[in-house]
Amino acid sequence: TDTLIGMLGGIYDEIVNLSSQENADKALRNSGYSCGKAFAQRLNSQWDLSSNGASLYEEKLRKWCQFDSDVGWGKFDIDVSVNEDTGEFSGVLTINECFIVDFKNKRHVCSFVQGYCAGVIETLLGIEVTLSCRVCPLKNRFKTACVFDILIKEE
Repeated sequence: TDTLIGMLGGIYDEIVNLSSQENADKALRNSGYSCGKAFAQRLNSQWDLSSNGASLYEEKLRKWCQFDSDVGWGKFDIDVSVNEDTGEFSGVLTINECFIVDFKNKRHVCSFVQGYCAGVIETLLGIEVTLSCRVCPLKNRFKTACVFDILIKEE
């Protein structure tokens, strides 16, 4: 993980030097988003799921969280509520011990994970979402989890 954090951190620093921190965050988030969409497309084509409706979405998200937890990206947990009648959606994604937090240099390389998760969730659910960071270990050293509110993008 140190190698990946170092690589993304080097790219992040270079973008900051050429442009701004905001553009560095955006570049890593966009890169993660593309990776997440591609990964979720593969998951969608490989999974044999038994659910339908709202429970299908919840099953997909649970399976994805279990997969990424098992491969060591952190301990993923997701809590979503889908109301098929009203079209309302709410959710929270928690990643305990996320593998890509740059504690040493405090660079926002975790923007990659934020984009990755948004890409996965959008592709699995078929709706556009935004992940809003609620809790960040870089901002509070006593926290070990990244917590994101999952919001549907307004048209």
